[in-house]
Amino acid sequence: MDILSRIDAAAEELREETLDLLRAMVRIPSLPGDEKAVQELAAAHMERSGMSVDVWDPVEPALSAHPAYV
Repeated sequence: MDILSRIDAAAEELREETLDLLRAMVRIPSLPGDEKAVQELAAAHMERSGMSVDVWDPVEPALSAHPAYV
C-alpha cells in the first residue's frame, strides 16, 4: 500500500472520532480571553492520544506584541 493510500485509510478510520472532537469543541464558547475550557478539552484529547501537553494561561499583552498577532 502506497503512502497516500495509507494516509487516506488512516483519515477515514479516524473520521468519526475527529468529527466528535470538532463538534465538542464548537459547542464550547471560546471567545478571546475565554478559551480555557476548549483548551482543556483539546489537551485532554491529546493526552489520551499519548501526547505530552504543556498548558499555560497566555498573557494578552505579550501575545498582541507578536508580529503574527491578529
